[in-house]
Amino acid sequence: MEKVKPNYLYKYRPINRHTLNMILANEIYFALPIDFNDPFDCNISPEMVYTPQEYENFVSSIDQRKNGYPNQDEIEQLLQDPVKVLEKNWIESISSVRNNVRVCCLSSVNDSVMMFSHYADSHKGICLEFKVVDDPFFSELNYVRYVDKIPVFHPFIEDVSLAQRELVEIEVLTKSKTWCYEEEWRVIKSGPNPSIHKFPVEILTSIIFGYQTPKEDKLLIAKIIDKREASIQLKDAVKKEKSFDIEIRPYSA
Repeated sequence: MEKVKPNYLYKYRPINRHTLNMILANEIYFALPIDFNDPFDCNISPEMVYTPQEYENFVSSIDQRKNGYPNQDEIEQLLQDPVKVLEKNWIESISSVRNNVRVCCLSSVNDSVMMFSHYADSHKGICLEFKVVDDPFFSELNYVRYVDKIPVFHPFIEDVSLAQRELVEIEVLTKSKTWCYEEEWRVIKSGPNPSIHKFPVEILTSIIFGYQTPKEDKLLIAKIIDKREASIQLKDAVKKEKSFDIEIRPYSA
């Protein structure tokens, strides 16, 4: 079932020059999957499954194209061992996906103790709030699916574009349930290198300080946002009384 896009998404960050430039220049980094902290992220080898009928239909469609097909060698190889050939093709496709997509990881939650710990310098960093709007920046915004076991892939379905979409969802949008607390959404772009993309100035709407963010860093960011065209709200993450949770409150200088 498809999820409804949230109104806001969040990016947990340490306070460094890259983060400060993100605020000042309205630019965000899209990472290579190979740089992710989960070794299985964008690196899944799905099990290929198919029915006897799907297999027969595929072989039949290949055989019908045999005469006059421009690549006779490929047809012959497919007819001899379609499973082996397709498995090789899809493995190459997986490698292509891994090497050619660039991903910006966001979360639909802004009060995660674990993410402030992992991605925001042990609560000394910040959490950036982005308003989700109808803009080309969010044209490829998708939620991550969290699963118990490695997904299966259906290589012999007739609609090739549907098969390719399924493969992208498995590779780029599927993670172990271990990570479900992140409630992740991803903006996906294509390109040969890690890349920086501009975002509309008005979609960065708030900055949440971690509960251990140093006062001098808070004052620095407060000065920086005064230079922006669009206003940004400042907020604080604070520990809840008699609880292991944090809550978000208006910033108090």
